[in-house]
Amino acid sequence: MYRESLGQLILIGRSLPATCRRRGISRGLRLGLSELWFDLRNRTVTGVEPTRHEGTNPLIFAELLSHLGQEVTQGGFLDFGAGKGRALFLAAQHGFTVVVGVEKSAELCSIAEGNIARWPRRQPGLAVDMHHADVVDFQVPDDITVGFFFNPFGPDIMRVAIDRILESLRRTPRPFHVVYAHPRFEDLFVRAGFTPVYRQGMDGVILRHG
Repeated sequence: MYRESLGQLILIGRSLPATCRRRGISRGLRLGLSELWFDLRNRTVTGVEPTRHEGTNPLIFAELLSHLGQEVTQGGFLDFGAGKGRALFLAAQHGFTVVVGVEKSAELCSIAEGNIARWPRRQPGLAVDMHHADVVDFQVPDDITVGFFFNPFGPDIMRVAIDRILESLRRTPRPFHVVYAHPRFEDLFVRAGFTPVYRQGMDGVILRHG
């Protein structure tokens, strides 16, 4: 784990100048430190890998979720394309009572399961469930109230993911929020009946259905 942390520190250091140019020095440093501190504190391995995987930034995640009501964050959370599981732990730390991830990559799923086993749980009885599955074949549980996306799919698969959400909402009508970090295909949600309720520049958007 320490080797991975060192590797992540090197990658963050390499990307920091570009991040600071885009975001400003203070913001760039805060984003970089939040990436590194998360794994060190939680004894997990969820960091970035060049060209293959990028974990959700903990600071951006917290900023976006602060615009959801407490009644929403006490519901169920589903990460579409959960990778190594970082967003699952962040969701648990923000109070969600049901936390689920779905990931197609067997390698990333295995890493996530190892992280779940090492993660120091602070909420007795909370289950963090990771599913090795293709979203095309995955049925969204009817107790999920928030779906999270960090650019996991192209437009075709994203349409399927939206259909799976809508199928669940038809079975069990309820308000449903989508937290979409670095959104590329927001228009697909809007066309499907979701309404943007909060936007944070390039960082993300929150949409609501129902």
